[in-house]
Amino acid sequence: MKRLIITFVIFCILIVNAIAAPTIIQGYNAKGLGLNITYPGSWQGSINADSNLVEMHGTGNTSYTISGAYRLVNAIILKSDGSSNTTLIVNILKNGEIVDSDEVRSPTGEALVQAIL
Repeated sequence: MKRLIITFVIFCILIVNAIAAPTIIQGYNAKGLGLNITYPGSWQGSINADSNLVEMHGTGNTSYTISGAYRLVNAIILKSDGSSNTTLIVNILKNGEIVDSDEVRSPTGEALVQAIL
């Protein structure tokens, strides 16, 4: 019986985490919530939507759609190639309009954007 209860609790935790985690889809069509990363090099970071974290990495200019209904969304993106010659720009958008923007030129700096919805 104890094993069954533990299995059930683990199953419930997995289901809640799967439902709560934001869905991040590459590409943004100016509808809903989006994240734009402008940088020719490699970058890494995370998106946090109502305390649900999704880690990400990539190379080059990239845009994402963040699907789901959230009250607070923030993203932190940093250069992973150490370049100081190019600026990393991060925008968070709602229906195509920039809600918050940040940029960094330092090789170890980070760009942080946030939207309270």
